[in-house]
Amino acid sequence: MKKKSLMGGVAAAALALILAGCAMSSPKIDPAAVYYQDGVKASTSPDFSGDVKEVLKSEDGKSETFTDYPMGYRLTFPADMTYDLTLAQYVVVAKTEGFACTASVERSPYADVDEYLSFYQNRFYMNEHFREQNKIELLEDTTLETAGLKTRLITVSRENFGVYTYAYQYTGGQNYMRYLFQTDVFDEDYAAACRSVLDSYKAVQKRGVSVSTLKGWPAASPNWSPETAALYKKYQTKTDIDWGIFTADVYDTGINETIPAMEEKIGIPFEVVLMYQQLGIDVPVEALRAAHDDGKIIELTIQVSAKNNEDVYGYTPVFDLLQGSMDEDIRRLASQIKDFGLPILFRLNNEMNSDWTSYCGIVTFSDPEIYKAVWRHVYDVFEDEGVNNCIWVFNPNDNDYPPSNWNNFTRYYPGDGYVQMIGVTGYNTGTYYRHVTGETWREFDEIYGEIDRKYSPYFNWFPWIITEFGSSSVGGDKVGWIDRMFDNIGKYKNIKVAVWFSYADFDYREGKNGAAARPYWLDETPDTLAAFARGRAKLKAQGESSTSLYPQGPFEETESAWRGIVIGRFKKEDVTWLLGAPDKEQGRDLTYGDTVYTLGDDGYVEKIDITGGTNTTDLRGISIGDTRADIAAKFPQIGEGGDVQVVAAEGSPTLEIRFENDIVKSITLMK
Repeated sequence: MKKKSLMGGVAAAALALILAGCAMSSPKIDPAAVYYQDGVKASTSPDFSGDVKEVLKSEDGKSETFTDYPMGYRLTFPADMTYDLTLAQYVVVAKTEGFACTASVERSPYADVDEYLSFYQNRFYMNEHFREQNKIELLEDTTLETAGLKTRLITVSRENFGVYTYAYQYTGGQNYMRYLFQTDVFDEDYAAACRSVLDSYKAVQKRGVSVSTLKGWPAASPNWSPETAALYKKYQTKTDIDWGIFTADVYDTGINETIPAMEEKIGIPFEVVLMYQQLGIDVPVEALRAAHDDGKIIELTIQVSAKNNEDVYGYTPVFDLLQGSMDEDIRRLASQIKDFGLPILFRLNNEMNSDWTSYCGIVTFSDPEIYKAVWRHVYDVFEDEGVNNCIWVFNPNDNDYPPSNWNNFTRYYPGDGYVQMIGVTGYNTGTYYRHVTGETWREFDEIYGEIDRKYSPYFNWFPWIITEFGSSSVGGDKVGWIDRMFDNIGKYKNIKVAVWFSYADFDYREGKNGAAARPYWLDETPDTLAAFARGRAKLKAQGESSTSLYPQGPFEETESAWRGIVIGRFKKEDVTWLLGAPDKEQGRDLTYGDTVYTLGDDGYVEKIDITGGTNTTDLRGISIGDTRADIAAKFPQIGEGGDVQVVAAEGSPTLEIRFENDIVKSITLMK
């Protein structure tokens, strides 16, 4: 009997699997619907194993249902919405005239969802002092039921910024839907439209995987000074790392005493120095010149803040900036930087995906578009003022605070043409606050391996800079951390600069007396500085090699072929093999010569030119040192567009090629 029961259970389980398989079959294709496949309107039947969105207009033409299959929900919007699916892994943005909705599937990291939303998502808008300081009016705060689910609605407004409604729809457990509705005027029609969308919510069977199509592309400014253009090319092609430093006294004794004292003990100078300034306060140009005279590039951080980010519940200048009232401050800053004249790594409003800066998303209506508008406005003013010496660095924090899809770091990217380098920031904060925040000791490879995983799909074509980083000594072995950092940093090929933040975070809570909670000082002990010296000496002894290939530039209309492949700086003798086939000829060894190599004044190869004919140029293989790739990469000529074929020999490295609109934009030889 027991055996019979067991077999019956197996049969039931098998039947359940069959039924589940049937349930997971692709939805029926509706010929009246519009489908989006991986963010693009589909011209063929959609593949539901990928990212499929469906839009189906109602029979009366007044509304349309939007189904997000990977995220598992369906909503009804007013008819003829425009959908932005660029970052569909995180949000969907639907817009029509006078009405917009940003929808995202969210999960609270804490069991108490009410408390999480009250503190992490809404604490600024519900704070009367914050609203008064920033002229924000609270129009609505209510909890109701929509689509049979508990829902909280908060509506705020500000003159010239319109109306923002935040809706949190509890979908079960720690999960919720988050909506940001926007309009110009808060009235009954708008309120009804918001509630109509919320009431339409329906969970559907999840199918496929969400895809974000953002692929940032770094564009060198055509207006740059020759020195700035040369520095940027160096960062694009260099294969070793420049090192930088920040000290609290950098503007005073730091550049003349503190930093030189560290450099003497390390035995190698820093190439970069980090400086901070608040917008509206003059940049100390003499300090910049002193740093330059000492052979250093300046990483200048400008923050739109009123009190150095020390009062996030107070006034934020962001709203006034976007209304033009800070243009004089921006132009004065532009003039000072222009007069300085030398290349600057310009970092504006870093760590915007946090909750501790005066310009962060959670403070500025939880709307990343505001951050992007600030960036573009400052950039455009600089262009108008003729600033030609800034390399713009976009620098989110390594983790999103709050940890929400709507607050994902990619949502703050200002756009191609406004950014030339990607800044990455991740600290080993140690364990001082382990009982308060749960922080843990994190190794360099853990921090930057995760950053590399998250950032590479979107920003792999940029040179990266660790704009600030460090390790605490609380909770672990700081000397060992530094040693292991040097062992691992070389694997992250995008990183061209790394800047150590030699200062600390302090605990100003009652009774703590400003204790150094996170001591990041590089010279905290002789041993920590000695570890840094060992690492720099080791990297210097290893010399330079390259596995990264970069494009000289995209097609120009007057060019007959895309010719230049910038491979980085490496010694001519390191190239052990290069096989090419111009004009579809049989593969042959390309000879060493000016037609193939461009040598720099220092004797290093800077570029390989493979001259193509009227059809295609095939690069068949390349070896640099012990790294060899047997490949077939077709570079299309103008008008001949098509495909890029990449075939790697077994056991060899792979070749990544970025190819858009018949233009080869990036080639990377991956170990």
